[in-house]
Amino acid sequence: SYTSTLALDFGTYFWRVQSKDKLGNWGGWSQTFSFDLTLHASPASGSSTTNPRPAFKWNAWTGAIAYDFQLDDAPDFTTLVGQYTGTARSYTPPVPLNGGLYYWRVRVDVGSGFGAWMPAWTVTVSPATPGKPKLVAPKNNALTNDNTPMLTWQAAAGASTYQVQIDDDGAFGSPQQDVIVGVGLLNYIASELPDSTYAWRVRGLNAVGGPGSWSTPRTFTVDTTPPDVPTLITPLDGASS
Repeated sequence: SYTSTLALDFGTYFWRVQSKDKLGNWGGWSQTFSFDLTLHASPASGSSTTNPRPAFKWNAWTGAIAYDFQLDDAPDFTTLVGQYTGTARSYTPPVPLNGGLYYWRVRVDVGSGFGAWMPAWTVTVSPATPGKPKLVAPKNNALTNDNTPMLTWQAAAGASTYQVQIDDDGAFGSPQQDVIVGVGLLNYIASELPDSTYAWRVRGLNAVGGPGSWSTPRTFTVDTTPPDVPTLITPLDGASS
């Protein structure tokens, strides 16, 4: 382990490690990790919320006389959708935010003016997640000789698009096909499938890609192999009676 002997400023830092043996031979560098030194508390960077008025919170800093907060829907912070300067350590937008990706950041004044901005965090404000779609066709346990079957389902409330998975494993551990269909479509024509039994399921995605619950899965079997040629037994060819 290592503890820095210097007081680090707020920002993003990268670190890595290499080892040396008893003979003084150095190994290669490890992979590089990064961390943010920040007062940001919540919502966590990269998170998503269905609350259109999330509370942005940051931690206290010893000696701080004021905090400056900015919220924007672009990383350059040129067209702010929220701003606060004062002693409080939270900000809640006064009006609901539109769905989308937002960036937020904080800086501190310890008596000599505001310092540098901390690394921006992001949060996605998502509409409510969609309802659960109901599968229509093919029927459960269907048998078909069409190796590109059309799958159809009913619309789910709040869904803009749909994700479809087809797998020969009912646990959907490694889907053979995993696609997002076009906006408003309620069907998907499968790419060519080898003869086998498949499970399939669908879930809705809202306007910013937030997923709802998966449908109850169904199965179908593709069988395009014709039966063997029959072997005639009796009467024998050319026999007379």
